Amino acid sequence: MSAPGPTISGNRNGWRGAGFIDRGEIDELVCDMLRSEFFKRYAGRDDRSREHMAGLIRATPPVGLLTEILRLRACRQAGIDARARLRD
Repeated sequence: MSAPGPTISGNRNGWRGAGFIDRGEIDELVCDMLRSEFFKRYAGRDDRSREHMAGLIRATPPVGLLTEILRLRACRQAGIDARARLRD
């Protein structure tokens, strides 16, 4: 029997998708991600694009999703912080 995976919830920079992963609500996670600004442009092209993106999200292990999303959020926050320092 394999050990349970790591619990993903917690602060995690406020990413609500971590809760979906912890509860095993992958379909809800996919819908939430496809509504996000990051995925909306591609997924909104047509049904085929939306299904393609949904399939890619479902095929990615939850820990991999968490790692990538948190990395992207950290980069985004660093850019926001740098922009604020440049304005000052």
